[in-house]
Amino acid sequence: MRLFISVSALIGLAFSLSAQTPASLIAEKVRSAATAYCADASFEVQLPQGNDGEVLYGVALTSESDSTDPLLGDRFIIDWTLSTPSGESRGFSAYFDGNLYRYRDNRLQEYHMQWDSIPFTAINPPIHRSSQFQNLLPSMLADEIQAMEADSTYSLRVYPDTVFNGLPASVIKGKQEVNGYTARNIVYVFDAATGRPVFLEIESSPGTISEQIVSVRYDSAAVPSSPVASEEELIARYPDVFERFRESNFRLENLAGTPLPAIALPTTTGERYAHHRGEPFRAPTIFVVLDPSVASTPDMISAVRKAAGSIPVAADIVWVFVTNNVDTVEALIGSVNPGEHALINGRSMVRDCGISQFPATIIVSADGNVSDVIMGYNKDITSLVIQKTAIAAM
Repeated sequence: MRLFISVSALIGLAFSLSAQTPASLIAEKVRSAATAYCADASFEVQLPQGNDGEVLYGVALTSESDSTDPLLGDRFIIDWTLSTPSGESRGFSAYFDGNLYRYRDNRLQEYHMQWDSIPFTAINPPIHRSSQFQNLLPSMLADEIQAMEADSTYSLRVYPDTVFNGLPASVIKGKQEVNGYTARNIVYVFDAATGRPVFLEIESSPGTISEQIVSVRYDSAAVPSSPVASEEELIARYPDVFERFRESNFRLENLAGTPLPAIALPTTTGERYAHHRGEPFRAPTIFVVLDPSVASTPDMISAVRKAAGSIPVAADIVWVFVTNNVDTVEALIGSVNPGEHALINGRSMVRDCGISQFPATIIVSADGNVSDVIMGYNKDITSLVIQKTAIAAM
């Protein structure tokens, strides 16, 4: 039985007794819990109409009111983990005093109000309100409840004094209808005394092919923690992330030992080459990123092809050109050999891999992890490619 149904059953007897209670009263109590907040949560996504199973995140939430911050009025740190077939994926987001940091997939992005105000003021939602899992924080839930109460597409019922799992609770149950269709069903459960969130369920597009159910269970018995108030404190908490993956100093050398970033680029024949981060390859693969304007490009192509013919194991080659001029690329590589792919318009890969010079060679093992990298061109490039690809195949 889905929890949406079981929660409804628990609070059903309260419908006629408390339906006139304003949701804003619950929102204010929830907001008071945000003064100093720390909790763990499990975040589960179900797709009833699909065959992808469930996705379960572990989330650690920490927030604290900050009356001196004019943008958000809070500071927070959110850590999350996700188990995948290729291993555990981790990330975090942190905000304080007009500074936002977000880390995932071995990339650290940062936004600073003093440097660039546009992400904070000119987009909707603003960047400081759109971090993954930020909507699970009490202050954000309070804002959402008040927004739903003011939105005519929502109908809400409020039960300030009921029971959930045998404990006193305040519950908000709601439905959003748009053009005669049910867009969302929600059940929000809070501790009746403290206003701390206990359980959330959000059912989106019910009964349709895109139906999605999100269930969040909070555990307030988390290890006490607090958000940071300076970049120095944040670096002390995540030293390896800042050393290796900060966007301002991310370099190709940092890729070794990590999954190859996702790639989605056109080929010279008008098709699409796509690789998802963490996916395996059919064989060790040599990615060669080239700029046609660099004088060594023809020699690099010849050297890598010579190396591929001498490696004692089968290996594929992916040529990635920063240009989108197909004629230029075809003039350089000629016919695409078996086991080769020729991609164009590769600037996104240059960015995502931290490439600062051409040519750049990335040796990827069959499991999808970067085994080694080679920067530039030199007279020993053929033997280097042979050696490093052979190691990747072990």
